[in-house]
Amino acid sequence: METIQIIIPVFNEEENIENIVNEINIYTKSNDNFKILIIDDGSRDKSWEIIKTLSEKDNVNGIRFTRNFGKDAAILAGLIQCKSDYA
Repeated sequence: METIQIIIPVFNEEENIENIVNEINIYTKSNDNFKILIIDDGSRDKSWEIIKTLSEKDNVNGIRFTRNFGKDAAILAGLIQCKSDYA
C-alpha cells in the first residue's frame, strides 16, 4: 500500500503545530497510510517539545536543526528523510 508523508517545516510555531497536526489527522483519519514529518528549523520557543510530544503518536516524526537554516533546507531534509511513495 502506498504511503503519503506530509512534510511541515516550522520555525517558532509553538502555537500552531498541534493545530495543523490535528487538522491533518481529521482528514486522514480513515487512512493509516499518512505520515507527518515536522522539521524544527532551529526554533527558540517550545516547538521542539511539542513535536516530541506529538511524535509519541504513530503518524508523527520530527527532525530538529541546531540553528535556523531556512525553509528550503528544512524541506530538503524532510525529502531526504522521507520514507514515502509521495511527499
